[in-house]
Amino acid sequence: MIPIRERPPLVTNFRQWIFVRENFLSKELCDSLISYSLNHSLKIPNYQWKSSFLTCRLSNDHEVHNTLNHLWIEAIDFFGSKINFIEEYYINTYKTGDHFDIHIDNYLGLVNRLDRKLSMSVQLSDSTDYSAGDFEIAGVKMTRARGSVIIFPSNFKHSVNLITSGTRYSLFTWAWGPFF
Repeated sequence: MIPIRERPPLVTNFRQWIFVRENFLSKELCDSLISYSLNHSLKIPNYQWKSSFLTCRLSNDHEVHNTLNHLWIEAIDFFGSKINFIEEYYINTYKTGDHFDIHIDNYLGLVNRLDRKLSMSVQLSDSTDYSAGDFEIAGVKMTRARGSVIIFPSNFKHSVNLITSGTRYSLFTWAWGPFF
C-alpha cells in the first residue's frame, strides 16, 4: 500500500533548481555561432506561443556539440535525471520588437514514453548588444554574461522579454528522458 503523508513544503526558490555556468563558451565560439546563424536563419511566425524571432538549426558537426557534452553530463547529474538523448541545437535571433512570451518546453512523447525534461539556453550576445530582452525563468532574470549556459527543468515557465533595441542571439536545445 502507498503511504499517505502530509504534503511537503512548496518550492519557492526556483533559482536552486537552475544549473548555470557563466562565461562557459568563449567569445570566439559565440561569434562563430552568431556568424553561422546569419547565414542560415529563417523567420518562423509562431502565433501559438506569442513569439517572434528568427531561428536556425545548427549542423550536427559543429564544434559546440563536443564543447557542451561534458557540461550536459554534469547538469544531468545535478538534476538526477535519466536522459536518453539531446535534441538538435538551434540558434534564435531576436531583433528590436521580438520576444517570446511565457511558456514551458516539456511535453510527453507518448509514442516512445519520453518527455522533454531539461532545457538549455546559452547567451551568445554581449549584453551591451541589445536593450531589455532579458531571459527569465519563473520570473527571475537570468545572467546576460556572454557564453553563459543555463539548464533548467523544461516544465519551468520562462520567457524572453521584448527587445527594445539591438539584437540578441541564443543557442538552445532540450534533453529527453523517460516521462514522469
